[in-house]
Amino acid sequence: MENSNDDTYIAEIISKIWPAGVPSQSSLYFAMTVVSLLLDPKYGTDMKDKHVIVRMQKFKVCFMIFI
Repeated sequence: MENSNDDTYIAEIISKIWPAGVPSQSSLYFAMTVVSLLLDPKYGTDMKDKHVIVRMQKFKVCFMIFI
């Protein structure tokens, strides 16, 4: 991912985690899930498996709809 002024926070984080390029879809869903849960004041650092699984499914569905 190339850095530009138009990148979102998630794009910047992903480019730092995988500087060599775009990761697999499942890795991308997981990274987006962890970041979104950490930034969500409702969950914060309380990442239980059920929260991660539900959020990953939401990202998977959203990703498939927009692509």
